[in-house]
Amino acid sequence: MSQAVPCVAGSTLHALGLAVEEMYGVEAHAAGLARLDPESRLLMSTIGAHLWVPVHVLTDSVDAWADAASVSAEELTVRGTRRATRRNMKTLWRVLLMITTDDALIARTPVLYSKTRNMGQLTATARSPHHARLTLTGWPNGTERQSLSLAVGLETVLELTRRPHARCTYRRTSDGGTYDLTWGDPSAPRRPYAD
Repeated sequence: MSQAVPCVAGSTLHALGLAVEEMYGVEAHAAGLARLDPESRLLMSTIGAHLWVPVHVLTDSVDAWADAASVSAEELTVRGTRRATRRNMKTLWRVLLMITTDDALIARTPVLYSKTRNMGQLTATARSPHHARLTLTGWPNGTERQSLSLAVGLETVLELTRRPHARCTYRRTSDGGTYDLTWGDPSAPRRPYAD
C-alpha cells in the first residue's frame, strides 16, 4: 500500500467543489478550474464518487480556487472541508453515528478515514471521556494542509453527531501524525474560519 499514489475519494473532491461554489460563487469555482493544467482540469470535469483522485489534484484545485476567490488556501481548506464533510455525512452514516456511543464512534473513525483516502492507516484510542487520540501511520509525505483537512473533518463529524465543541489538534510525525480530539468543552478555542 505504501507504493500507491496518494489519493482522495472522488466524492470528497466533488463535495469540496460544490462547497466552493456555495461559499465563493460559481465564477470563482470555474475560474479556479480554468487555472489547472489540462490533465487535472479534465479529471475534475469527469470526477465520479467511485474514483480515487491523486492528492496533487486536490492541492492544485484548492490553490487555484483560493486564488480565484481571493482567500488563503488555509481558509478555503477549513471552510471547504467543513461544508464538504457536512454534505457527505447527509447519509445513513450520520444517522448511525448519532445513535452510537462515544467509544463506538471513535472505533469507527478509521473506517470513515479509509473511505476518503487510500494512503495510511488511522487507529483510534479513547483516552478518557470526551478525549481520543488518533494515530496516522503509513503516510510519511503528508502535508500540513492534509493534516489540517483531516483534523477539520474529524471535528465536523463529531459536531454532526451531536458532540459539540469538538477540537482536534495534531502533530505531524515522520510516518503520519497524531491527532488529539476533544469535545464537550465550551471553553475550547474555536478554529479560525469556523462557520
